[in-house]
Amino acid sequence: MDIGIVTAKIDEVAYITHAENLGYSHAWITDPPLNRQDRVIEDFADKVMARL
Repeated sequence: MDIGIVTAKIDEVAYITHAENLGYSHAWITDPPLNRQDRVIEDFADKVMARL
């Protein structure tokens, strides 16, 4: 069974890593409209998701 988590902050890498260690298979990070234009945040999100 695949179980995921949701976080609203892109900088909660420790939270996502801890969830990965507990066996969670997915992490969804919400993208507020103000952040969609920030390419740095999108690149960071891609790197975090690649680790999962």
